[in-house]
Amino acid sequence: MTEGVVWIVAGGALAAAFVLVLSRLRAHALRDLRHVLFDEQDPGTYLRLLENPRLRLLFSQRALASLRNDARLFEELTKKATRKEGRA
Repeated sequence: MTEGVVWIVAGGALAAAFVLVLSRLRAHALRDLRHVLFDEQDPGTYLRLLENPRLRLLFSQRALASLRNDARLFEELTKKATRKEGRA
């Protein structure tokens, strides 16, 4: 009986640690991706980075599609801003 409780507690602790590590990896990946898109302003590299198959472990397909959409929106907005600057 006590051995079963130990295994349940150990399994729960292991699962919690796994979720924490994935959460930190996800946050780090998002920080790096945002740096490439917004600080370096390089949507091409951003989209290439999103093709990394390992990101599928951290993000759902819907989340990856949303991130791709962010890059396209960023491209569109920067093109519009560039055109407006050219007219001024």
